[in-house]
Amino acid sequence: MRVGVDIGPLLPPFTGVANYEYYLLEALTQDAPDLHLDGFYVGGWTKVDRAYLAAAGALAGKSSAANGDHGASPALSRAAGLKRMLKPLARRTGLFHRAHQMLRRLRFESSVTSRRLDLFHAFNFRMPGVCAIPYISTIYDLSFVRYPQTHMDVHLRFLEPLGRELNNAAAIHTISEFTAREIVDVFGANRSKIFVIRPGVGAIYREAPRDLDATLAKYRLHRHCYALTVSTLEPRKNLKTLIEAYARLSADERLLLPLCVAGPKGWGDIALPPHAAALEREGCLRFLGYVPDNELRDLYHGTRVMLYPSIYEGFGMPVIEALACGAPAVASNVASLPEAVGSVADLIEPLDLDGWSMALRRSLDNHGALSEDRRHARMRHAQSFTWEAAANATLQMYEANVNSVRSAP
Repeated sequence: MRVGVDIGPLLPPFTGVANYEYYLLEALTQDAPDLHLDGFYVGGWTKVDRAYLAAAGALAGKSSAANGDHGASPALSRAAGLKRMLKPLARRTGLFHRAHQMLRRLRFESSVTSRRLDLFHAFNFRMPGVCAIPYISTIYDLSFVRYPQTHMDVHLRFLEPLGRELNNAAAIHTISEFTAREIVDVFGANRSKIFVIRPGVGAIYREAPRDLDATLAKYRLHRHCYALTVSTLEPRKNLKTLIEAYARLSADERLLLPLCVAGPKGWGDIALPPHAAALEREGCLRFLGYVPDNELRDLYHGTRVMLYPSIYEGFGMPVIEALACGAPAVASNVASLPEAVGSVADLIEPLDLDGWSMALRRSLDNHGALSEDRRHARMRHAQSFTWEAAANATLQMYEANVNSVRSAP
C-alpha cells in the first residue's frame, strides 16, 4: 500500500501538529513494513522512512537524535532554515502566506498523479491541492471555529474551504471523541467516517531521567520546588489567567514555587498581565523557551505540579506526557481535557483565577500528591496511550479506505 503524507509540518520548531505526525509516522515505519510512505512538502516529494524521520527529529531536537548520527539531508536543512527565516514574514503579511500556498498547490497538483498513490493523508487539516485519489483529512480541533480570535487571519482564511473538503474526504481522522463530536456538530459530517486515533506518549517520557539534577541545574531549579506549564506561546493557551493567579501568591510562596513556562513563541498577543515583567525581574516567573524532549522529560519528573489552563484543546498532549512522568497535574475542565486526563488530574474552569491560585497553594501543602502510589497511578493512566496502538489504528483506517475504493463498482 502506497500512501502520500503531508510532511510540511515536520520542520523545526515542532508544534503540536508536528509532534503528533512525527511520532505516528515513526511508529508506522517500525510496525508496517508493507506500507510505503511518500512525503510531500513545498520543495517536492521524498521517501518517508526511519532514516528520514530520524534526520527530521535530529533537526527538531527529538529523541531520535540520540539513536545514532543521523545527519539531516542538505535539502531538509535548507528547508528548515528557510522556514525559520520566513516565519516572521508569514505572520506579518497574508500575501506571503497566499503565495506559499499557491506554490504548494501547483507543485502538488502537477506531480501527485505520477506518484501512483492509493491514498493521501493530509496531516495539517487541508489538502495541499486537488487530486483524484482518495484522501484523509486530519482535524485536531475546531478552535478556529469556536475561538477565531485566537487565530491569525491568514489561518482563518486558509481553513475557510475545510467544510467542503471534509464532505469529499474518504475519511476524517481526529484525536479525541470530543473533536469527533465537534466535527459532526459544526460540519454535519457522518460520524461513521470519522476515525478517532488518540495520540500516544513518546518513549522518552516513559524513561527514567538520566541526570535530573544536571537538567534542573541548567534551568536554575530544584527538585519539586517549581511549577511548570508547557505550551506554544499563543492566546488560546490562556497563560494570562495562570500568571494572574500566580501573582496572587505571596512573595514567600512564589519564592518557594517559581512558575516555569516551557515552549516556543507562537503568534499574537498573549496579553500577559502588567505585573508579569515584575515577576520576571523577581526571578519567580521564568520563560524557558523551546525545551528538547530529554530535558522536558526531566522537567516533568522534577516539577511540583504541571498546570495546563488552555481554553480549548483537541487533546492536550503535554498533560499526558507529564502524567507519564508521574507529575501531579491540573488542567482546564473543558473540551477534550477531561477525556484525556480521566480521574488522575484535577480540573478547573480555565478562567477561574481563584481556582488556579488555590491549585498552586495546594501543591505547596499537598505532599501526598508526590507519593509513590499517586505517581504510579498517574503513570498507569498514561500507559493506555501508545503510539503503537495509534499506528495500528491508522493502518486499519488506511486499509479500510483502500479496500472500499477497490471494491467500489
